[in-house]
Amino acid sequence: MRLSLRAARSMVVGLVLACGLAACDKASDEHFEQVTIGMSEGEVQGLMGKGEVQEVTGMSVSGAGVASGSSNAGSDRRTLTWHSDSSHKDYSVTFQAGKVVDKSKM
Repeated sequence: MRLSLRAARSMVVGLVLACGLAACDKASDEHFEQVTIGMSEGEVQGLMGKGEVQEVTGMSVSGAGVASGSSNAGSDRRTLTWHSDSSHKDYSVTFQAGKVVDKSKM
């Protein structure tokens, strides 16, 4: 059986696209275990792929009963999250001054 040049090209393009899409889900237990305290944000994103920035907000109440809100805006603390479609897990890494200070897997 001989394939036409057009059919062969289509098969190659399909394989390349399928492999490329599979590589998009870089968030995995294997990659997450390689993330260590002190690693830079760039190193983590090199392993896990581009993470989603989580906006952290909170509410506090003073001793006088006055409520106030806070956010991480202006803070040097930043949390990125990833979701793995293949393992159905979520990963979270917190950075302070651009370095990993905490990580968790759900």
